[in-house]
Amino acid sequence: RVLFRSIHMTIVVDKYQDEPIIFATMTEPMNFYQEIPNMFARILELRDSIQGFPNYYTIVDMTGIKADFSEIVFSLGEARKASQKRRPEFPNEVHLVGSGDLFEMVAKALSQFQYGGYTAPLHSNTEEALETIRFSQREK
Repeated sequence: RVLFRSIHMTIVVDKYQDEPIIFATMTEPMNFYQEIPNMFARILELRDSIQGFPNYYTIVDMTGIKADFSEIVFSLGEARKASQKRRPEFPNEVHLVGSGDLFEMVAKALSQFQYGGYTAPLHSNTEEALETIRFSQREK
């Protein structure tokens, strides 16, 4: 069940009710330069609404978009800006959903210090990302 929903044109940012999981779903047609900054602002806003958990998770579903290299570079720059607003006492685990060389590049780039140093596994679908997150929650 979804508790919060925000629609920024073609990016929908939701939070699962009773779970520390935020997910963003991207679809075409998308204006990266307008919508990506809004997406990160909404993720941070939802993060600040999560109470009673030691950490939170963000799933970004990119299966509905076709990004070019410059759009990816811009998006990584916005990820870097958002990572500067981290709360060290409330860590985030990022999970990406998508396939293809560009999205593999995004996952690798996010692990670099300058883009936030996230471990950002790439999943083939949202269900796989959710299963991975829920399994890791049970392990903690």
